[in-house]
Amino acid sequence: MINLNKLVLLTSMLIAVMAASFSVYGIGLLFSCASIAAMTMASVLELGKLVTTSWLFRHWKFANSLMKVYMLFAIIILMGITSLGIFGYLTSAYQKSALKNELRLTKITSFEQQKVDKNKIYKIFN
Repeated sequence: MINLNKLVLLTSMLIAVMAASFSVYGIGLLFSCASIAAMTMASVLELGKLVTTSWLFRHWKFANSLMKVYMLFAIIILMGITSLGIFGYLTSAYQKSALKNELRLTKITSFEQQKVDKNKIYKIFN
């Protein structure tokens, strides 16, 4: 039988890894001219967010108020950056699918126009 604590740990780690992956890749897409640098920076920020959150959770009782406020503010800002990266990833995926759809619609319109033109030619000669 699976220990609930291990299941919760595994699930939270999978969520963190997936969010970090989408965020890092999305930030790379947003800053395509310097994607390697942006992805490196985003990776370090993701790691920093996880370490800061873990430290704050473990030392909450002993940390002074100023440290708590600063770290909470930093975590919130880093969460915003993660969300921005995920937004960049999802926006890129939407744009790619919208472009494919537009190309398909253009082809359909072209074929319909060819059909109309051929029908006109057929009527002229018959």
